[in-house]
Amino acid sequence: VRFTTGDPMLRPLFLCLLMPVLMLLGSQAANAQHYTLRTEFTGNGKCLDIVNDGSNKQLIMTACANGNGQRWRVDEASKPGFSQLRNGMSGRDLCLDVVSDGRSDKLAMARCANSPGQLWRIESPDKSNKMKLRTLLTGNAKCLDLVSEGANQRLAMAPCGNYSGQLWHLDEGP
Repeated sequence: VRFTTGDPMLRPLFLCLLMPVLMLLGSQAANAQHYTLRTEFTGNGKCLDIVNDGSNKQLIMTACANGNGQRWRVDEASKPGFSQLRNGMSGRDLCLDVVSDGRSDKLAMARCANSPGQLWRIESPDKSNKMKLRTLLTGNAKCLDLVSEGANQRLAMAPCGNYSGQLWHLDEGP
């Protein structure tokens, strides 16, 4: 017996076996929730984005436009209470990561590996819709921050405080 999808006798059997799998995968993809991330500091005007530069690893804040680089998935991590952040532009294999370089303040998109810099705790300090984002690597000491340096702004892990650049909104998107 030869099993190929081109065999007209086996095509209905193949489709009967494959359809439930395709439907399950499709429903999981359809149920995946995407978010835009913005800070209190920038308001509704700017969202966390990925630069479309071929490597899709550079993080910036740009005008909110519902582009693929501004679509973030919050996936449950293997460690309870933590999540991994994936981006529509960089794909399923890259996660938002804190670079473990001694200072642990730089951010990058890196291959997902359940490393401490990729395990994010997303919590509301005052039970509102404003969230603080911390990693297992930096603990409670540092939060994801949009640091303002005059006319320039950069994303970094900075000492946690009551700063508008550390209060994030995760807005549900399409």
